[in-house]
Amino acid sequence: MIGIDIEDSQFASAREQAERESINAEFRKPSIYELPFESGFFGAVFSHAVLQHLRDPMAALAGLRRVLQPGGFIGIRAGDMGGILIDAESDGPAKGFAAYLSNREKHGGDPYVGRKLARLLRKSGFMFEQMTASYEVVSDLLQKIGPSLAAHLSTAGGYSLQDKPDDSLFAALAWCEVIGTRVAF
Repeated sequence: MIGIDIEDSQFASAREQAERESINAEFRKPSIYELPFESGFFGAVFSHAVLQHLRDPMAALAGLRRVLQPGGFIGIRAGDMGGILIDAESDGPAKGFAAYLSNREKHGGDPYVGRKLARLLRKSGFMFEQMTASYEVVSDLLQKIGPSLAAHLSTAGGYSLQDKPDDSLFAALAWCEVIGTRVAF
């Protein structure tokens, strides 16, 4: 998987919060390709911003299908970077993002997987019930990102999402959402 890994400290914080709020929850960190649950264990599964980072989204969907009960529901939200909106005083942010996407495709992952969700679900043994698309404005978030993510979005040419002379950066990410049902066979 490409991207930011979940740190053990994040699990500790989530466990503490669940305990404080008397929430019965278990936190694990398995591979989506090797889920440690019995077949048909869940009535519903949800994936948010995962598939675009994977080398083999079909294998991930097969794993999710395996742990889902026949007739159970799957909900997926995945980015589609082909629909990203960027406006800035300079062309640096757009060039930096284009270079980042090109590099990402070379190293695995599919930044355009969102538009393919319905087809991937059908091929994986699901019927999709509903598909929608939306945008999320992330301008403020991108201005606050940490050094590690900023480094991923930079290129040798010096283009960066931080390259904005007057805080004029506007960026919105495209998302595709699908709700589906596991077909029993």
